[in-house]
Amino acid sequence: MIERNRFPTCRIASIAILAAVLGLGGCAVVARQDRQALVQAGFKPAPASAELDAETLPVHTFTHGSVNGVDSVLYSDPAGCHCVYAGTEHDYQKYFDELESERAHSGGP
Repeated sequence: MIERNRFPTCRIASIAILAAVLGLGGCAVVARQDRQALVQAGFKPAPASAELDAETLPVHTFTHGSVNGVDSVLYSDPAGCHCVYAGTEHDYQKYFDELESERAHSGGP
């Protein structure tokens, strides 16, 4: 019986795993930068609670709502900080203004 060489299959699998790990690492860097940008714009991370449940809000999406009777903009990050970032309409506008400024300086789209 002739045994086939399995090396190419293992090499392809190793390359695929390495690519996945590097891709996830890139996502972590982007997520950390997003969290820093939120805080710089004035958003405050709030631990999940009955009123601010990071699991039930749309993930990584801005949602307008009310926190303790105050109109707020919420950003759920259950995987990163396991929290909800809460800010004002002004913080929300500042976040996007800073993104636009960063894109203009970097020559991005």
